Amino acid sequence: MKGKSAIKRFFAYFLLIISILVLVIALTGRGGKEEKPDVPSIDQQGTPVSQPQRVQEETPPQAQEGEYATVIEVVDGDTIKVRFPDGRMEALRYIGINAPEMGQPYASEARAFNASLVSGKEVRLERDISERDRYGRLLRYVYVGSLFVNAELVAKGYANAAIYPPDVKYADCFVFLEAQARNSSLACGPFLPSLSRPPRRVRLVGT
Repeated sequence: MKGKSAIKRFFAYFLLIISILVLVIALTGRGGKEEKPDVPSIDQQGTPVSQPQRVQEETPPQAQEGEYATVIEVVDGDTIKVRFPDGRMEALRYIGINAPEMGQPYASEARAFNASLVSGKEVRLERDISERDRYGRLLRYVYVGSLFVNAELVAKGYANAAIYPPDVKYADCFVFLEAQARNSSLACGPFLPSLSRPPRRVRLVGT
């Protein structure tokens, strides 16, 4: 009888020890899985640094660079008047090119070609360095959709490169296009006859 009692006590202690071990393992596992609350990091200056959001927020698409306006008048081959969305109206001179002034030979043709590109249309305007010329006109590169108007006028022979620092972002492009127009056998336009002299690299903007 004593032997059976000893065996029963042994199994009772054994089961108690097993139960304690299982409980300890369960508590330890649960503690390891606990998520700690977000605590802002501190930089070297002691300023809290915000942590990134766990839920990714939708980022709006980046707007296309530049300002927009509507062409309300074509003055000549390199000057227009535009109206901005706020109602402001401005005279605008194309940067980096020069077309004949009204009254000069081929001025009407240059104006008509410019009008065919931009008249009544919404245009995107790109600034270089200078905001205005000496006459108070805005200085801009002009686009209709993907068409680069300044470059198109030179490429088709209705304007020449007239680069005046510091507004020289597309100077090489305009000089190259003028050289191509001069050497072309397609008679791109009336203003650039085939001449042996190189394109004019410098001309005062606004003349």
